[in-house]
Amino acid sequence: MRFVVWERHQAPLVSFHMRIRAGRADDPQGMAGIATILQRMFPHGSESLGGRNPSLEKKAIQEIDEITGAWDAARAERGSRESFKQEVEAKIALERMAGYGHVNFFDRVLEENLAADISYQTTADDTSFAVTLPASRAEIWFKMFGDWLRQPAWRRFQIERYALFKLRESDDATPESQLDHALLASAFTGHPYERLAASPGEIVRMKSSDAQTWRNTHYRPSNIVTAIVGDVTVAEARRLAEAYFGKLPKGASIEEKSEEKISIEAKPPVDIRFEGPRMLVAAWVRPPLTHPDSAAFEMLHAVMLRDPDLAAQRSLTGPKSPAARLRIRPDFPGERYQSLFSLELFLRENGRFEEADKSIQAYLEKMTKDPLPAKTILRARRFFDAAVAGLFEAPPSSAALLARAEVEFGSMDAWRKQLSRVEAVSAEDLHQVMQRYFSPSKRILIRLSRSGSGGGP
Repeated sequence: MRFVVWERHQAPLVSFHMRIRAGRADDPQGMAGIATILQRMFPHGSESLGGRNPSLEKKAIQEIDEITGAWDAARAERGSRESFKQEVEAKIALERMAGYGHVNFFDRVLEENLAADISYQTTADDTSFAVTLPASRAEIWFKMFGDWLRQPAWRRFQIERYALFKLRESDDATPESQLDHALLASAFTGHPYERLAASPGEIVRMKSSDAQTWRNTHYRPSNIVTAIVGDVTVAEARRLAEAYFGKLPKGASIEEKSEEKISIEAKPPVDIRFEGPRMLVAAWVRPPLTHPDSAAFEMLHAVMLRDPDLAAQRSLTGPKSPAARLRIRPDFPGERYQSLFSLELFLRENGRFEEADKSIQAYLEKMTKDPLPAKTILRARRFFDAAVAGLFEAPPSSAALLARAEVEFGSMDAWRKQLSRVEAVSAEDLHQVMQRYFSPSKRILIRLSRSGSGGGP
């Protein structure tokens, strides 16, 4: 397990950011949601911290797996007479299981010790845990996370599994989720990111033993980086890391998934009808974060966001434009593999899809016809530099950046080389990348219209 320490003694605070190279794209086939469930289980504690009776707890976990498994099978058979009975039994078992430990135990401990900036997140690529503590209480973090990685508690696995199932069911009914699924289905067949479009039904087929097997593979120390920034010395951080993490088995590195190269051919627009905002989405394949062309995409995003002459918001949502608002997603759904660069227009009440599509094409033609002026590149570079500098201002964002650099690039030196590549992007480099990736024949087009309406206005 790697620890990266940056001593900053201006304030008596220490920020921690643990990043595990395991996200939703790593969920096994047929069991979507494992990475997210493990992240959701952390606040409830470990086997010894937050539990009331570890020995009874282990026995009860096996029993509740069997009870909820029978309920899941009965639910799959619509109209089964046993379904209601098994649902009652499962809910009683879940309530009993909840009594074996303290709910949100770790969160309460952190809050009692004046923690701030608490954040747990699972993305397509990674799982992260962040918190800032007073320097005098930094040892609490080492004790909690060391114990959790060594002996996680499974007492709330089934509870969190059903909570996630209900959340995914609800989310899948939203226009946002429908749009994301359409993008995923259009681009990522045979690709790791295809797992993000999995049905919520996969969640209800999991047992705690499935999650334990997956966790033993992906939550090994060689797959984890923790960045520590603040009022702590390297020597003290090393002492605490050895004391609380030293007994963890090293394990082997995870073999990187093979990635099918995305090839987008000209396709007709995908139409989705739903109650909600009308949108037109155009997306193009972009390379992963570590690809040489990724530097040009960083610069392109800066131009589209901030340039006074070529900002996409101004060009695509003016007073006479069919769109009222623009959202740019420069790397949907993640950075580790090939992903999508998307321009997403929210149409006005009288805006037409055809007009919105023409406005996107005209904007990109303007961007790709000739190399951009030198002043545009200079402004984008200044904006990018300011954004990077802002990440170093506070310990929490600094810790997040250090952890990301170590996980995604392998080291801070490799990340600095990427910054140098971005700085070196010229107008001609950007022009070539735009022509290579943003041709009309390589785009995905999705129209989100209201139920009962056509693909027209």
